Amino acid sequence: MAAKEEASKKLCHTPEEMSRLFQTVDSLRDELRGKQVSGDVSILKDVIPRVSEASRNLQEFFDYITVLKAFDKNVWYGTQSVLQAFNNHVSYKQARENAAAKFTQDDANRQKFLSDIDNLRVQLVQKGFPQASDLLKDILPELTKTCRSREEFIYWLGELIGLNATVWRSGVQTIVSNFNDLAGFKQAKEMAIEKLA
Repeated sequence: MAAKEEASKKLCHTPEEMSRLFQTVDSLRDELRGKQVSGDVSILKDVIPRVSEASRNLQEFFDYITVLKAFDKNVWYGTQSVLQAFNNHVSYKQARENAAAKFTQDDANRQKFLSDIDNLRVQLVQKGFPQASDLLKDILPELTKTCRSREEFIYWLGELIGLNATVWRSGVQTIVSNFNDLAGFKQAKEMAIEKLA
């Protein structure tokens, strides 16, 4: 597959790395065949170059292949649906990185913060939203704009994840509206407590 060779030219520096890249792509193709995805090779010839383009290094490429493996079989019905799901994941990852850049100053805090976000995303997936990255790619920037600290960001993301599944099924605008309502209520409650204190 020419797509593997192009990816290896960009990302590999040793024959061992090239071999690992080829094996990783082959394992994805094998997994798709196991899921009985028709047209797996024709889809991958378009998807692998996009994964390579989005990857800054070989480890990130491997991480993205893991993401592709996790996609539901229904996503794999065509090249465009896979590319859309992949691009949504890349946007989610970028939104995470932007939040980390705003709220953390050192690598240890950054890694913990990113891990906290990913753990909350997993909770959303477990609630029945396999497309959690698609939703969060638009919600994380709202939280990044509004929140003043890492702790506040994680608090509000946790509160949003805890919302009723119906709210999440309603889409990003409804979720953001609920966030604004919750934040406004919390602020009003804090102001009332200050007045009474």
